[in-house]
This record gives sequence, C-alpha cells and structure tokens, in this order.
Amino acid sequence: MFTLADLIMIPVIVRMEDIGLAYIWNCAPRMADWFARAKARPSFAQAFYPGARVVPSSFSIWASEGLGIGSEISSGVPPIPRSE
Repeated sequence: MFTLADLIMIPVIVRMEDIGLAYIWNCAPRMADWFARAKARPSFAQAFYPGARVVPSSFSIWASEGLGIGSEISSGVPPIPRSE
C-alpha cells in the first residue's frame, strides 16, 4: 500500500541520496527495498525528472554565488559511520 507517509518521505530520502547520504540505509534492507519500489513507480519519474535533482557539483556553484549551501553541506553534516 502506498500512503501519505510515503509521499511525505520520498522527497526527503531523494534529497538525502542527492547529497551523498544514501549509505545511511545500507544496513537497512527494508528501507532500501522501499526506496527501490518508490523509484520504480511511474510517478517518481514524473516528479524527479532529469535535471530536477540536486547534484553534488551544484554545491560549489551555490557557495561561490554566496548562497552558503556548499559549505553547510560539506562541513555541517555530522559524519555517520558507514557499515562495511
């Protein structure tokens, strides 16, 4: 079943993936499976079309334009241990 909670969380998880935090759910196979199913939905491709997602190369551009996002992303996110 696809619920309102899924609709709320998908953009959050997409952004986490965009900024390189997808490894957080490496040790959570059910989370990874849920996200894979969400990405397989036709509506996902419509909502997150090519060019709509944040790419890490954008961070340095934003920082150079004084938007402050690049430094916050690179230094403001506490490290999370990666599971091997």
